[in-house]
Amino acid sequence: MSALLLVALCAFIAYKFFSRKTVIVYKNTKHGVEKVDLKEAPGPLPLPIMGNLHLLAKNESPFQSFTELAKKYGDIFSMKLGSSQCLIVNNLELIREVLNQNGKFFSGRPDFLRFHQLFDGDRNNSRFSPGKIFANLVRSLKATPAPCHYQEPYRKPYKQ
Repeated sequence: MSALLLVALCAFIAYKFFSRKTVIVYKNTKHGVEKVDLKEAPGPLPLPIMGNLHLLAKNESPFQSFTELAKKYGDIFSMKLGSSQCLIVNNLELIREVLNQNGKFFSGRPDFLRFHQLFDGDRNNSRFSPGKIFANLVRSLKATPAPCHYQEPYRKPYKQ
């Protein structure tokens, strides 16, 4: 009995490890509703529990890892960070398109368990929360034709 359970568990893990998902979208056309199968963005194969987190540990910062992965998979690719599927965009024009046309889907912060553990369930209690800085960044991406280098405003020290 335990051998059968072990074989079933191994088969399930192998299926999850080697399967690539497709997204099914239903599109309204003048002839009715049409089913469209969209392939997932390319990306590295994730490990069963940790996903692709091991790829981010190869460099000093995750951004260097994203740049290396973009050379291999293109400007848009997907990664699994833990149990969360993430879409990484590495081109300024594509970032503008994503934020301007689909901003309501991509503007929020992910609902990671780690946020709840570190900030007692308050996702707005972090430095990375969307707010004034995010709104200014989106506004500057919409307005600037040249590459945007956002910096926080400089405050002069208080003199007594």
